[in-house]
Amino acid sequence: MKIVDLRRKLLPDYSVIPFLLCAVGQLIAYYLSRVINYSFRGMPETFPDIGTDLDRAIPVWPVWSIIYFLSYLFWFISYVWVSRESKEMCNRLLTADMMGKLICAVIFVIFPTTFLRPAVDTSTFDGWLLNFIYQIDQPDNLFPSMHCSVSWFSARFVFKCEKIPKWYKIFAFVAAFMVFASVLFTKQHVIIDIFAGVFVAEACTQIASRTKLHKLYDKLDIGRFYERKEKRRKG
Repeated sequence: MKIVDLRRKLLPDYSVIPFLLCAVGQLIAYYLSRVINYSFRGMPETFPDIGTDLDRAIPVWPVWSIIYFLSYLFWFISYVWVSRESKEMCNRLLTADMMGKLICAVIFVIFPTTFLRPAVDTSTFDGWLLNFIYQIDQPDNLFPSMHCSVSWFSARFVFKCEKIPKWYKIFAFVAAFMVFASVLFTKQHVIIDIFAGVFVAEACTQIASRTKLHKLYDKLDIGRFYERKEKRRKG
């Protein structure tokens, strides 16, 4: 079976380029903002810490690092499932996602924040995993929480889809709130980061759902490329 046929079993043609742009948005939000901040502001320890006494009172539970890590799988499954609902639903989701990432990138540069991380016992698997997360992810780009915004996008757009079963719609909201808890118990974010992340995601969801911005993606459907290629092959 051709690679294209295998890919089509997972992602429709119309979703390929929007998904690639989604990945570009992720790179811009996380890495370009870091390059700018590190070049002009210094390292994260120089950024303001907006954590409250309540945030500092929340205990560290390394076991929640498993939920934090599994959130990437939750996003992937949800985004793919929504993309298979319809071209319009796919484009609305990825339009909202791109807007959210660009908004977060701007805030990361304008208002960079940090949060003091605790020492972690690495003798257990969950402790090792949490320490691994700390090593690969600097304590910056915190406000708003993109972990929470993407989780909210996943739950909100899954709920809008008619082809997705009810059990997964319920699971998506439960999973989103578990991700919210995980960012606190792993000390990856503070409470206000969660609210800001959800606010950005919901605002972008409303804009993408009520406007025609998603039509900007309509011409990025590579299915027409394959159709022309097949016609040339047969002709």
